[in-house]
Amino acid sequence: MMLVLAGTGLIWLGWNGFNGGDPGGATIDASIAVLNTNLAAAVSTVTWMAMDQLLRGKPSLIGATTGAITGLVAITPAAGYVNGLGAIAIGIAAGTVPWFFLNRVEPKMGIDDSLGVFSSHAISGLVGGILTGVFADPAVTAT
Repeated sequence: MMLVLAGTGLIWLGWNGFNGGDPGGATIDASIAVLNTNLAAAVSTVTWMAMDQLLRGKPSLIGATTGAITGLVAITPAAGYVNGLGAIAIGIAAGTVPWFFLNRVEPKMGIDDSLGVFSSHAISGLVGGILTGVFADPAVTAT
């Protein structure tokens, strides 16, 4: 379990470089992308743990790491285009929609995705892509 946590931390750290490096330099756009990346991932982690607590009776380390990944995936298309409140909203959505899909929809459909790859990547990517258009803020990209 500790290696899963350490690996998630390394992924999170690398994701900052991935999203923050997209503008191609140490600019305000890169700073905004890194801030939004961390906001969404942290909020998604806490939201996933809250969902586990409320609907399963206890939070788990694996749930927390899955929530971090869903937050990172969801914020990627939006990292440089939303403000902080948009990143928080995307983090909440990334902690709830994939949670429901993994824990409620997939079992009813008979989907055997033991690692939760589809819900943590495809569903959260879809959520992030759609919410990019909803929360995009023109003031963020103004020069």
